[in-house]
Amino acid sequence: MKNKIYTLLLLIILASCSSSKSLTNQSFSKEQTQLISSADSLVPMRVFKITNKKDSLLLRSKSAYVKPSPNNVVLKTFVNRLYATVRDSISMGVGIAAPQVGILKNIIWVQRFDKENHPFEVYLNPRITKYSTEKQSVKEGCLSIPNRSDMLNSRSFLIEIEYDTMNAEHKNETISDFTAVIFQHEIDHLSGILYLDHLEKEIRDAKKTSFKMNKNSIGIFDSGVGGTSIWKEINALLPNENTLYLADSKHAPYGSKGKDAIINLSIKNTEYLLNQNCKIIVVACNTATTNAIDYLRAQYKIPFIGIEPAIKPAALQTKTNAIGILATKGTLSSALFSKTAGIFSKSVHIIEQVGEGIVDLIETGKLDSPEMRSLLKIYLNPMITANIDHLVLGCTHYPYLMPLLLDILPNHVKIIDSGEAVARQTKAILQQNNLLNTSTSLAKNRFLTNGNPETMNTLLNQKFNIEIADF
Repeated sequence: MKNKIYTLLLLIILASCSSSKSLTNQSFSKEQTQLISSADSLVPMRVFKITNKKDSLLLRSKSAYVKPSPNNVVLKTFVNRLYATVRDSISMGVGIAAPQVGILKNIIWVQRFDKENHPFEVYLNPRITKYSTEKQSVKEGCLSIPNRSDMLNSRSFLIEIEYDTMNAEHKNETISDFTAVIFQHEIDHLSGILYLDHLEKEIRDAKKTSFKMNKNSIGIFDSGVGGTSIWKEINALLPNENTLYLADSKHAPYGSKGKDAIINLSIKNTEYLLNQNCKIIVVACNTATTNAIDYLRAQYKIPFIGIEPAIKPAALQTKTNAIGILATKGTLSSALFSKTAGIFSKSVHIIEQVGEGIVDLIETGKLDSPEMRSLLKIYLNPMITANIDHLVLGCTHYPYLMPLLLDILPNHVKIIDSGEAVARQTKAILQQNNLLNTSTSLAKNRFLTNGNPETMNTLLNQKFNIEIADF
């Protein structure tokens, strides 16, 4: 009888020890347990880095399920040490995953910026069940990737997740904004994915997109036919590029309109060109550039090329310390023009002249007319009296006045317009964005107007079919 009692007690003790051992080591291998238990629960662990080959191989490995248990001593110790690591001054971050300290288990810590006081919280076996199609751009770094951070544009703005708590509760939650980025970043680690993988994919996708867009047109718009002077320079420099020119003659001239009206007209033109899948937009209008281009660049994710009066080269090259500027009222009264002119007006005498009536005469086919010659003499005589040696043209219509200007101005006066500079800048931006058309096929050039096509036909030497469109 005693032997049976002793045997029973021995079995109970062995079962108890076995149960205790199970509560201690459950879910962790012997090597993992040794690593976790090698120091106190408040001591940070070593962060694995991709610069170390052995570390990098582990960081690229998939983590395993961990059984939640509030009584698992090893689990509790590890969770505490993982938190100590992410809060350590050497490796401080906003989140950390178990693989980053050499433990391939589905455990992460995340700082919740969407909660009061931004607490850190631990998640076991987290999984993203839904990604929003809306994306967000954010700069990311990683404790395992030293001395580097990059802008990612592919993180979902909102995600739905499920996870286990330390108390073995299974929960679901919806996370958004920057906190959603942290979750995506840390949960990626559990699958051996680094943020650099997303960056490489974005770069590959961007190259594919740019390759597809290479043959798309360069969009150009102006308040009328004047911007064709810019088109000619672009076409001369980039003969393989397809172009789409928009002449908003119905609303010409822009120069006499207020800023809000100019912005609204520029939006209208931009939307039209975007609907035609243009890859870049040249604002071939000084007035639209000086009043609206900042707004356009902030609103649309497409490169914009603007045009400003070439004050700087004129001011730097003048020998008489006097230069003339012939431009529209909208350009001369803009903040951008005032800022640029203010830089040089202290050392150079700048004679500004609003070219009222010039655009109207050009748009109505009276380019080489007695009215135009008479108007130009009125505008230019005060500049001649002031002994200017440079005349800056501040409207894309005005280069078409060149024969008349050369006839009226003294021989020593140099006329400057921005056409060639705009063409060079257009080429540079296309190159930077991998958007240059490398095709050797004949380029397609389209010209649209909502006004009378005759003037544009004349300026383009009757070489193109001018389309009439309602925009």
